[in-house]
Amino acid sequence: MCSGNQLTRLDVTHNKLLGLLFCGFNNLTSLYLKNNTKLFSLDMSVNNVSSSSLTLNSDIKSTLQTFRCSMNQLETLNLEGYTALETLDCFGNRMVSLDVRTCTKLKLENVQCGDQLTSSGESRTLSLHCRSGQGNLGEANNSNVNVFYQDPDPIQY
Repeated sequence: MCSGNQLTRLDVTHNKLLGLLFCGFNNLTSLYLKNNTKLFSLDMSVNNVSSSSLTLNSDIKSTLQTFRCSMNQLETLNLEGYTALETLDCFGNRMVSLDVRTCTKLKLENVQCGDQLTSSGESRTLSLHCRSGQGNLGEANNSNVNVFYQDPDPIQY
């Protein structure tokens, strides 16, 4: 846990067995987690990380259960294949696209993604791509969200 320390850099590349990372409330502008293959909970809220400076290891697609990335500079987030993800908090970013169609355990009631703001403070609309049966977004916590229900292509046998 390294939250609230005003960190501008964080190197956890040698912590390959790292399961939980709480690095919120710092001044991080990038996060490189390519070597962290066991991560199941990530809280990087309240930093300055952008979509292009966030690198996750593809091996955590089957282990990451909780992802909190609120109050950063994220504009897009593609969580395709994150089958273990149950909780997602991406509130207060500059998000324009969020894809959770293949997050089979994620219920939309557990997604906080509203109030996306531009740098000038204007409200921005988020395109949320999800699958049928994931539930409904809570209106109070998710304003300015266009929901597109798009089931992944069925598996061909």
